[in-house]
Amino acid sequence: MSQVVKYKLEEAHKLYLPNVLLLQPFQQTFGGSIVRHYNSFSIRYKREKFKLSDGEVIALDWYCGEPLAHVHMGYENEDIKPIALFVADVREDIQSPDLKLMIPMAFESGYRCVVLNYRGCGNMKLKYPRLVSLYDVQDTEEVVNYLKSKTNAFKCLVAIGFGFGGNQIINYLIKI
Repeated sequence: MSQVVKYKLEEAHKLYLPNVLLLQPFQQTFGGSIVRHYNSFSIRYKREKFKLSDGEVIALDWYCGEPLAHVHMGYENEDIKPIALFVADVREDIQSPDLKLMIPMAFESGYRCVVLNYRGCGNMKLKYPRLVSLYDVQDTEEVVNYLKSKTNAFKCLVAIGFGFGGNQIINYLIKI
């Protein structure tokens, strides 16, 4: 473990050399947008409709990536792989640029990836006149508990939040 930490610290102190075409920070910002636009692809996923305790239905989008031969984390069975829960912003879904970059990387690292779409998000219609609130983490808590019970050999749950989703994760962690 200490060797890994030492290696990571050495990597952090290396000099960053940007591409010669993108020397200025604002050029790197635009360059990233252009690359994401031209490398846009559609993520394949399986939608699971999850019923909350109050009767509302939200969507959990499971990434359907192909198993990679070069990634072996010691998991022969897909059901015992750790889960990466991506909590999207209220204006995002699984096809948003940030998620399309992060999800395949997490999958290649050995995680089962799922995106939590909040009430009324991800092309799901609301049944009841209640929206998600910044400080109400009941929906997040129910989804986390569901994911924990999804497999008997639950190893690890990693949560990655974007925008509003990041605030939801922090508020959930404060609550528990």
